[in-house]
Amino acid sequence: MFENDERYRLKLKAAYYYYEENMTQIAISKMLNISRPTLSKLLKECREEGIVEIKINDIQKQRHLVDLEIALKKKFKLKDVRVVSCDSEDDADIHYSLGKSAASYLRRILSSHMRVGLSWGKTLKMVADSLKEDKSIKDLEVVTLIGGSGGLDSQIHANILCEKVLSKYHGKGSFLYAPTIVDNKLLLDMLMSNTETKIILEKAKKVDIALVGIGS
Repeated sequence: MFENDERYRLKLKAAYYYYEENMTQIAISKMLNISRPTLSKLLKECREEGIVEIKINDIQKQRHLVDLEIALKKKFKLKDVRVVSCDSEDDADIHYSLGKSAASYLRRILSSHMRVGLSWGKTLKMVADSLKEDKSIKDLEVVTLIGGSGGLDSQIHANILCEKVLSKYHGKGSFLYAPTIVDNKLLLDMLMSNTETKIILEKAKKVDIALVGIGS
């Protein structure tokens, strides 16, 4: 145990080296000849006792979004959350803002050898449009998660979006050539028994990332 004066001096030194000199805890603990757990405790006491105060300067005024993200993450026990700000109530502007943010998030978590599943929709079209080309990502597999529809704008069709995403990276596509809705169960059973369809749907169950819109 340290004497009170010695402990206080150690706190000041630990705080100085860690916060002002940006040294690692490993380097500081070696310099001060104390263990890592002891150093962590000293730094914790520095904040608790007001020796060190940390202030977050929200220079881009986004703290309210982060607060919402943290609240949603806790409330629904989610792994991660991104709340998007949009000043307009126009659908096109909302799709653009959501798509751009989702693309930015996807670029951060995407890596080679992943399998990505893609649904359809206007927001997902904006995701695909907003992705930047990165040919360093290799062996990516993009899988269609949902069938198509004759009444659907071809630009938001899942297979088309898969092709667009693939154009940004090195990889291959696994496309589902089937309608989203069929007339009867007999036709559904026939499609589901088709070997190619079954293979694609099995792959869809095992994607690393699924991009799915939630509708209006």
